[in-house]
Amino acid sequence: MKRKEIRQKKKIKRSKKVYFVRFMSLFVILVVAVSAVIYVQAEKTLTKTHVNTKIKSSSISAKKPLTILLMGVDTGDNSRGGADSWNGNSDSQIILTLNPRTKTTTIISVERDTMTNIEDASGKIQSTQKINAAYPLGFNNGGLSSAVTYAMKTIGNQVGLNLNNFMIVNMDGLVNLVNDVGGVEVVNDTNGSDVYQGTDSGKITLPGSDKTVDSGAIYISNTEPEYKAYVPYLSGNPKQLINGEQALVFARDRDTLANGNYGRAAHQREVMTELMNKMLSLNSVFKY
Repeated sequence: MKRKEIRQKKKIKRSKKVYFVRFMSLFVILVVAVSAVIYVQAEKTLTKTHVNTKIKSSSISAKKPLTILLMGVDTGDNSRGGADSWNGNSDSQIILTLNPRTKTTTIISVERDTMTNIEDASGKIQSTQKINAAYPLGFNNGGLSSAVTYAMKTIGNQVGLNLNNFMIVNMDGLVNLVNDVGGVEVVNDTNGSDVYQGTDSGKITLPGSDKTVDSGAIYISNTEPEYKAYVPYLSGNPKQLINGEQALVFARDRDTLANGNYGRAAHQREVMTELMNKMLSLNSVFKY
């Protein structure tokens, strides 16, 4: 299936919302043990977000788990190709498994720096390097459809799973999704871990602005001044509601975290979990 471009902005936004509620509604269907199957049909463009696109009418046993590869691509801002750009790295790689038999959901992160064999659609090894290189290598060899195929094949073999369902979001898409559902709730428990600034107390200057924030805030390094949002540290580590811009910073930052990329992966899982919960809520379903 060739990639289809939807030109009108209103139509794009409406289509994105319609397809997302259909996609996320499958989670509910599986939990209540109604039979359904999703499979990937090459590629479908939904502005700033791509998902597997066709729901097959024939059903399978609801006892069969559904596994989905969620990828966050580091494109989407003005300095990285704009909102519709997908030519980047899949720095966030999350595997989500829904088991309707046990009524459980498992979500794990695949460390982006894992050394592995990069495979193409046929299983032929193209190179041996970091696992997040699968997506851009595939993109360079055939565009978005090839990028997805390389990533699913490589990551699936690395973790021992047959991955054939996917969802991709870029930075601009994540901001819009979180804002569309009214924000998500997260916990910032990083007080005193401002590794980038080299300080563990007092005030720090937010990169890209003149604003000062308390130590423990999460922010993006000054190499990317476009992102001026931050997630404050709150004593006692309560949940706090953050918007799309803050969610992007929360999901991307590693410089201010003592545990670096492992902490970032945990934040990404937290944002995705909260985002799915919001999208599955009654009010959000009606909104979408």
